[in-house]
Amino acid sequence: MPPSTSTQVPTHCRRYVAVPVLALALAAAGCSFSDSSASISKSVSSPLTSSSESSGSDESYKEDVRDATAAHIAAGGDAAELRVRIGTLAEEQGISNWEASEPTNRAIGAGLAKAGYRDVEVEAFAAGFTQSEQQRQWIQQGFKDAK
Repeated sequence: MPPSTSTQVPTHCRRYVAVPVLALALAAAGCSFSDSSASISKSVSSPLTSSSESSGSDESYKEDVRDATAAHIAAGGDAAELRVRIGTLAEEQGISNWEASEPTNRAIGAGLAKAGYRDVEVEAFAAGFTQSEQQRQWIQQGFKDAK
């Protein structure tokens, strides 16, 4: 069979054509690369907010952990399920090691207080839930602060 004489652009080359075409379309629409750069820069730097801006989300996160803990206790869930739920909340906030996060563990303690736990129950919970003495202390402190 003779070689094809088609003038089609190979698939792998199309993306190289698409970029300049997209740039021309954006320019025609009144967009500039500096506008796009500013937007990208703002998106990238948004996680680097000042402490006054992030304190609202920090408080919201701690309330979410507290409420999730209290609801989990009320529903009779087990420790593994609670770890997964808190891990998900922490991940949404960019916290990768919530077990070593003092605010997270204090919020767990506050959740135990909200659930109506007594000191003895908190000690038993912390003994089975925590991975370190420091984590246990933070949970107990969060419980005491919320009482």
